[in-house]
Amino acid sequence: MKNMIYMEKSIKKNKYLLVMEYFSPHIMGGAEISGQIMYDIFKKTKLIHILTPNYDKFKLSIKNNIIKYPSFRYFLYKNKTKSTKLRQKNKKIFSKLQNVFFIISAIEMSIWIFFIKIIYNKNIIHGNNFESNLAVLLSPVNSKKYIHLRDTIFFDKKRSLLRKLIKTLFKWQSNKYFCISEYIKKQYIKILKDKKNKYIIRYNNTDKTQISDLNKYESRKILKLPENKNIILYVGSLTEEKGIDYVFENLINKFPSSLFLICGDGYLKEKLTKYKKKYNNFILKGNIKNEKLKYYYKASDITIVPSKWNEPYGRVSIESQINQTYTIVSDKGGLPETIISKKTGICTKLHNFEKIIKLKLKKF
Repeated sequence: MKNMIYMEKSIKKNKYLLVMEYFSPHIMGGAEISGQIMYDIFKKTKLIHILTPNYDKFKLSIKNNIIKYPSFRYFLYKNKTKSTKLRQKNKKIFSKLQNVFFIISAIEMSIWIFFIKIIYNKNIIHGNNFESNLAVLLSPVNSKKYIHLRDTIFFDKKRSLLRKLIKTLFKWQSNKYFCISEYIKKQYIKILKDKKNKYIIRYNNTDKTQISDLNKYESRKILKLPENKNIILYVGSLTEEKGIDYVFENLINKFPSSLFLICGDGYLKEKLTKYKKKYNNFILKGNIKNEKLKYYYKASDITIVPSKWNEPYGRVSIESQINQTYTIVSDKGGLPETIISKKTGICTKLHNFEKIIKLKLKKF
């Protein structure tokens, strides 16, 4: 709520440009969902514009304050809304040329920022994620620059060129840096050894539309889920980093009478499908639209977030708890910051998940 009050004051006082490398329906991760929420709340003011590449056609499109510019990215994505499929198909190209891809993309975006600044006289330019942050830093405009730091991808070992560029830009410029967690703030201060810039904690946006208006059994009914089973929910990418392999190798077989709902997509999907020969207590639901996801949270008894990598924050954890579903998260990165209270969830080591699930299921 504090995030939205702060943004509301900024937008009402200023002409605001939010720069996003993806916008609905393209790749709706935490960054894109937060951007969408902010746009939906403040679009009536007509002071906020979204600037994003056009993935549907190679042409300029301006509608409802959403500016989609013709981008080389269109020829790579060709209407694909899932980056994982694209990157899998072009794995060698992406791994070898991703630094070049990011820099070209950021330069292209920064040129459009310059034009939009002139046309609409925007006095705040807000980068939403990786390439858009780089574009805002590169753009030759005298507007206030807000940089939204959602992860430490800038400082990946594979990206030495980008790392040097970012450090230089941070050194030259004094901007407002929004960090989505205390964990991310500490990482940037540690990596950059930077005391010049101001780092402000701004957790990812949530709003009332993400809270289900149905109870558990009503939610199960509309989703056609069994009323008499314990349901354990996983929401996220089907990748090792997110810990979905741990779920299948260490949890599903321990709770044969419970139903595991797996919502998401990723490179492990084909491998996980093969588990159907061994277990019949899970359903792979694929990606669920955000407006429908709240019913899956509400229908479930427990949500698990078994991440193995240092999550920058953890939107799933928050969305689950505001729908009154008990949430178990691993102790990685910013996830501990997402637990609202002891009644709504717990942060623990991955090897403790089984024990906690057993304890919680006894209460149902």
